[in-house]
Amino acid sequence: MSGGLRFLLAPKSIAVIGASEDDTRVGGRPLRHLRRGGYSGKVYPVNPNRREVQGMAAYPGILEVPEAVDCAIVAIRAEAVLRTLRDCATRGVKSVVLFTSGFAEMGDDGRRAQDELRRLARETGMRILGPNCMGAFNTACRAYLTFTAAFVEPGGTDRSIAMVSQSGGLGAHLLPLASARRLQVSKFVTTGNECDIEIGEVLEYLAEDPSVKAILAYVEGIRSGASFCRGLAKAQENSKPVILLKVGKSAEAARIAASHTASIVGDDESYDAVFHYYGVVRARSIEEMLDVAYAFSLAGAKPGKSLGVVSLSGGAAVQLADLAVEHGLALPPLAPEIKEVVGKVAPFASFHNPADLTANVVNNPQVFHSCLSLLVEKGGFDAVLAFLTVAITTSNLVEQIFEAVRAARQRRPDCPLILCASVPPDLSRRYEEIGCLIFEEPRRAVYALAALWKLGRAFAVGAGRLGEGAVPGASLVAAQPQAEQDSGPLNEFQAKMKLREIGIAVPNEIVVQSAEEAARRSSEVGFPLAVKVLSADISHKTEVGGVVLNVDCGKAAADAVARISASVANLAPAARIEGFLLSRMISDGVECIVGVTRDPHFGPVVMYGYGGVAVEIFRDVVYKLAPISEAEAFDMIKSAKSFPLLDGHRGRSRADVVALASVIVNVSRWAAQNRDRLKTCEINPVLVLGEGKGAVALDALIEFDGGTADPPDIRRHFG
Repeated sequence: MSGGLRFLLAPKSIAVIGASEDDTRVGGRPLRHLRRGGYSGKVYPVNPNRREVQGMAAYPGILEVPEAVDCAIVAIRAEAVLRTLRDCATRGVKSVVLFTSGFAEMGDDGRRAQDELRRLARETGMRILGPNCMGAFNTACRAYLTFTAAFVEPGGTDRSIAMVSQSGGLGAHLLPLASARRLQVSKFVTTGNECDIEIGEVLEYLAEDPSVKAILAYVEGIRSGASFCRGLAKAQENSKPVILLKVGKSAEAARIAASHTASIVGDDESYDAVFHYYGVVRARSIEEMLDVAYAFSLAGAKPGKSLGVVSLSGGAAVQLADLAVEHGLALPPLAPEIKEVVGKVAPFASFHNPADLTANVVNNPQVFHSCLSLLVEKGGFDAVLAFLTVAITTSNLVEQIFEAVRAARQRRPDCPLILCASVPPDLSRRYEEIGCLIFEEPRRAVYALAALWKLGRAFAVGAGRLGEGAVPGASLVAAQPQAEQDSGPLNEFQAKMKLREIGIAVPNEIVVQSAEEAARRSSEVGFPLAVKVLSADISHKTEVGGVVLNVDCGKAAADAVARISASVANLAPAARIEGFLLSRMISDGVECIVGVTRDPHFGPVVMYGYGGVAVEIFRDVVYKLAPISEAEAFDMIKSAKSFPLLDGHRGRSRADVVALASVIVNVSRWAAQNRDRLKTCEINPVLVLGEGKGAVALDALIEFDGGTADPPDIRRHFG
């Protein structure tokens, strides 16, 4: 469907309905922009009250326009919109930019009116951008379909970026900021209420445009996970960075749910999982968005993460080391031969990485020249950063430092060179013309550099997915058992039986109905054992006194059942009791949690982390879209802060990480197979035993419903 956007972003004729003689008004600015920008196509102002608008012949209505235009800009009152758009469809208009507000953002009546617009678009094939949007522009064909006051001059550049925003005001705010960073915004789209054209379609269109080098996106929420993921997948496939600012955490993120998983994996965590999978850079601020776009425009994506640092300040060297570690960059030590040469030319310097040349460079600038050349040419680093304080603008050093940097760039142009310094605009341009990045703030420099490394890694992963078909992973998912037919929550025993069916170990356990039966049959399980209430209505059994541990004989088992019965009757009187679970206790392992919850847009999201009753306190969890591969499962395990507990921390034996990864993979694949009906699944804890001894699901919660997600139709690749 994104193909239809060409009539909007590259129209050969434009009508302006509601055209105004006043070029400062919403209906007048597009005409002014089109004239100023030199649009070469035909423009038809539509205004029933004027024969001429801004020097152009006007028409009383769209039906009187002499041709079926590619795009109509509509800037009229809300009550006249539906009738006017029907006339547009009758006249054969191919796309509409609808500035008008007063639709879904105004409540139920507005929402119903917007639904009519959506139906019209679907019935006629006429694409609608908006309503309640600021429009779009494409400087390449000089089509300005917007009322923003921030006019962008036509012109092409290798640093061309595209911008798509669900907020018109925020998008307009970004335009001059991007210009100040010398970024050329060639395409600009604001989607507004998205009655028809969604942000995902725009992302896909821009990702397929060879003139666009990078995409900036501002997102508040999405209507279609499938469309959104198609756009992100196309961008990753074409090695085109998407630098995205996502705001507006959903109320669902704070919902109180039956499982820890459902309460922890909220709307925002699902987006994070999607962004991680498709290699999106999620910026936390406008500044970060522009920093990454700026860095990419000059240096491109870089698959390596080793960084060499040379500084004229010891304090800055320490800060840069901290920042590099924080953002996942590596600081390999200087090679012995480099240390030897540096020692000869700068005996006062620190020979580590970062290398501190101290302020003596002011007296002997050749030291900087020699050391920078060594780091760039011989250091083997993927990027080099130089902190230059005010020396870069000191009158007697300006040209010497510039020549040193230019020489280093010429020796190895593939190595990004970042300068941290306060530089006036004219000097900054000189450095950028030779391919250097300029940042005043070290934190911003390191963040942008880390983003380039992550983009390089993401593009490599995306290239590995090419040729896997439209639904990579579909054959693997199809090989799983048929979708479950259960509905509602399962009790613990039923949930564990489901897990056993998909290859996950559970303890030896039986279900009894009374204290007497518990006393008689407990020896079948073996001691010590745990006695638990069995009820699909009780999610957290410990909170109602529904668990007794370390039961060591039949009489103790009977006593435990009696105590649990009394406690549950008092604290959860409405709960349906389905029996009591006698479960063999297993100890000497690490407690982890593996869970799945279904996101309404993206389908099942897998959560892994440090488990037990305190999981919501520590929140040491990571997320990925289901299904996932074994490699991705290991990545999740190693990404958690608690990984050292599994890896032999302080003399402890290593845990069976292979078995834990198998649990994560099996749950994720089963969740993908049951994506339309599985509401949540949680195994907490998964007890991970010693290396080679396996992992056991000690407790489990599974809930089905009849809901349907809106999952992406581009699924995961397993290799």
